[in-house]
Amino acid sequence: MYGYYIIFENKMKQISVIFMYENNPYPLDAYLELEPLCDKGHVLLVQNREDGQLYVKKRIQSYAPELYRLLLEEPVAKTPRICGIYPDPEPLIRTNGAVPLVIIEEYLPGHTLAEHLCDHGAFSEEEVIRIGLELCSILKELHSRRPAIIHRDIKPANVMLLPDGSVGLLDFSASKLEAVRESRDTVLIGTAGFAAPEQYGFSSSTPQTDLYSMGVLLNTLRTGSLPWEKRAGGRLSYVIGRCLKLDPKDRFADARELRAALKRVQRERYPWLPPGFRSLCWYKMLPAACYYLLFLAVFTSVSLKILVAGEDPRSGQIVLITAGLFPIVFFFDFLNIQRYFPFLKSTNRWVRLVGYLLFPLWLWIFLLLTLPLVS
Repeated sequence: MYGYYIIFENKMKQISVIFMYENNPYPLDAYLELEPLCDKGHVLLVQNREDGQLYVKKRIQSYAPELYRLLLEEPVAKTPRICGIYPDPEPLIRTNGAVPLVIIEEYLPGHTLAEHLCDHGAFSEEEVIRIGLELCSILKELHSRRPAIIHRDIKPANVMLLPDGSVGLLDFSASKLEAVRESRDTVLIGTAGFAAPEQYGFSSSTPQTDLYSMGVLLNTLRTGSLPWEKRAGGRLSYVIGRCLKLDPKDRFADARELRAALKRVQRERYPWLPPGFRSLCWYKMLPAACYYLLFLAVFTSVSLKILVAGEDPRSGQIVLITAGLFPIVFFFDFLNIQRYFPFLKSTNRWVRLVGYLLFPLWLWIFLLLTLPLVS
């Protein structure tokens, strides 16, 4: 029933596709068309006449043959499994060299994030974080392939809320395999508003391209609007801003790092509270409270000694506060303070490690900047 195919590249650098079938010269006749799933009519809900199972039938013109072969042979969790790839018997548009295809893929029940936004409005912050974490897990698997699979069309209409509450990523028609030697994309494709700058020909798409779209998606889910119309505030502000950097090097290094950032945001339910209290976990608050009490006792004792000696206490107090609280604020990234320090903004983990090792230098600079204010 299902088709299999051979893809090769001839001397003219043109992709050719040879289709063969097992015991059925007309495999698409096995699927009964039920209803369209998009306005353009090229995506249909179909039913297998033999087993009654529902599938999705897509007619595509522009595609990456090698990518579909990889998805067929090695399916990615929480994405529609490809069940068959066939030549389109009635292509919508005939072009020289391209072989229009019909893709039969697994049907994922549920409704899209776009439909949820239309019916119920923006998501809560906790829901946005949860959806972002699940999408990062999918992207992590896609980007870990060699070469990496870049989705290039992450948007609310392509993310499905499944009946069990999880999410699935749809539609790989705009996807491509990462080409490290490309200086820019040869085919400009994507959805306006969600596509990264490099998808418009400024450079070649990389895994960071999907992270840009993730930033737009998270903002849209939280506010109902694109980032330049209304920017999300609160705990997600820094994460979204980092995703939306114009230079891919300034974004998160990969989906794993973005997921770690979202996990930190998820744990810190009250980011304005001091470090140790932001998650309201007792096993974090107890040692933090002990440290702050110890600091207060030392601060009070030293201040009293300075006053007894008849000296101006302000300089000594500034030194104590800096030495006692600045390390906590710095290492726990209170209110995203690390974004103001060179090295710590780098996507290279070794460069960031150097930034942390230079902490005594940052402390010395901070003292030089604050002591003149009280002298």
